[in-house]
Amino acid sequence: MENENFDEIVKETVDKLYEEEGFGAQDDQGTDDMGGDENQETGEDNPEEENFSAESLEDFLKKTESKVSVKKEGCMPSPIFGNRDSKNHNKYRIFIENPKGKISFIFWDSLKNTEEGKSVDTNEALACFANDVEAYENAPSFEEFKAEFGYDETEVDLAQKAFNGCRKQMEKAKKMFTDKQLDELKRLASEI
Repeated sequence: MENENFDEIVKETVDKLYEEEGFGAQDDQGTDDMGGDENQETGEDNPEEENFSAESLEDFLKKTESKVSVKKEGCMPSPIFGNRDSKNHNKYRIFIENPKGKISFIFWDSLKNTEEGKSVDTNEALACFANDVEAYENAPSFEEFKAEFGYDETEVDLAQKAFNGCRKQMEKAKKMFTDKQLDELKRLASEI
């Protein structure tokens, strides 16, 4: 008998919760209790984001309330190039901060910029970040990635590092920007 009462109480409580959350419940006017805007139900970006656009990477940063800072971490051969390039490159840690949080990523500058002693170009670093995100989107499996970027069987470890790096960039990007913002970042990066 106690189990029957317990089951009834649980059922009543669940029914009440469903009503309070608006699942199938209606108010006095005969309309759904849920209300709200359609985008919350579908999980899509809000309407203002649908038309997100920026004229430049600087404009993108301004519109996403993002700030970029840089810390130089040295000058050394980059492990991402493997045996393809054993020359020293400037290594930077790039930080992006906005109301959603803060992330960082490593940016290896070009050999030319390193040899000429040029300071890091944050637009190039952001473009590299966006390109990594796009690389993972276009080749989301390791085998696809290897084939897409021409890694052979002697470079499996190097390919795995690059693939993992691009996947991590994607995860970081998703924490900081909406899908529409990322599309715009990738578009702007392609113009650099």
